[in-house]
Order: sequence, then structure tokens, then C-alpha cells
Amino acid sequence: MPGDKAVTDEYPDDLDSVVYGARLKAARRAAGKTQLQMAIAIGCSISAYTSWEQGRHRANRRDQDRIEQITGRSRAYFLGHADE
Repeated sequence: MPGDKAVTDEYPDDLDSVVYGARLKAARRAAGKTQLQMAIAIGCSISAYTSWEQGRHRANRRDQDRIEQITGRSRAYFLGHADE
């Protein structure tokens, strides 16, 4: 349908990193995890993880896959296409 955005596995260049960070923080809190626990579970540094939540960067595909597994949220949620 014209005007509909397709949900894809890739992050669009115009994805607002601040929105992504806010959704990541909400998903982490809903999962009952601290930032340190998330970083350890993902296998990244705490500074990398906090930069994602602060909207300075976005996780790479491998790390995002782990985030989705840990939080139980879909890629569509982090892309802003779903309000799980």
C-alpha cells in the first residue's frame, strides 16, 4: 500500500538514535536488567551499551540480535514499528 513502511532487518539511516536509545532503555528495564547485566549478556563493554541507550550510537546486527533475545522484544519494536 502506498505510504506504508515495510519492516526490514536493517536499520534505516534516518532511524532516530534517541528514539532507539529510549526503546532500548525501556526494554532493558522491563526485562529487569541493569546496564551492566545487559553489557555482560550481550558481550560488549558497558561504555558501548550506555552509548546506545544515550542515543550516541546503535548496536550492530550481532549485538542487536542478542538484545532482542534478552529483552524478548522484536526488531520492529526497536525500529519504531511496534509498541510491544
